[in-house]
Amino acid sequence: MPKQGQYARQERRQMAKQLHQRRGTKARGSQRTIEPSMVTDFVIVRFRLTSGKQLAKVDQESIQRFLQEFIPRLQERDFDFQAALRLTLQYVASRVPWQFFYQLSQQWPVLDHFLRRELPALPLAKPLIVKNWVSQEDLNQGLIALLARQSIRLTTLQSKLSPAAATPLTKKMKLAISDGNQVKWSAVSALLGMVPFPIDHHLDSGTQEWLQAIQKLTI
Repeated sequence: MPKQGQYARQERRQMAKQLHQRRGTKARGSQRTIEPSMVTDFVIVRFRLTSGKQLAKVDQESIQRFLQEFIPRLQERDFDFQAALRLTLQYVASRVPWQFFYQLSQQWPVLDHFLRRELPALPLAKPLIVKNWVSQEDLNQGLIALLARQSIRLTTLQSKLSPAAATPLTKKMKLAISDGNQVKWSAVSALLGMVPFPIDHHLDSGTQEWLQAIQKLTI
């Protein structure tokens, strides 16, 4: 997951100040636009100032870190939400403990509402259209598949299985950690909680503290 150092915090404080100024400008009848390169920071600041206030501090930080990975991929995929989410989950899969995905699933209603409101309203020079929005059910299905693969790797101690072996194992593991379209987080905890998540000590201190904090979350 990305480093969130002093420079990034200063940038976002500056953007928050600019957002407040822009509101005043908008009230007077004009609307400033932002560059595409500013979209990620703009969305994160908007989240922190609005919907993020509903969340506990550790949940807010996790969702902001998710957005920091998701928004650039959303832009790269021409605002195809489903494709960007798939790529983001693939990227973070080995970089976070399973509790991160628990947070994402639990806070999806808040995040989904925020993104559906904010993305179409981004003050870009060219209007955008978000394609293939993802529902809670869609997200959960993606998480079930991801967590099943992680559980198989842990329990078999093999990073790669042949398709003949992987297919029945994956189907069985999906059944073990899900109930229809719901993730059985207690089952995920029992499987993936057997081995502590290894924290890379080359990461910045803020990221290490965040990873330690989410590992302490219990179901």
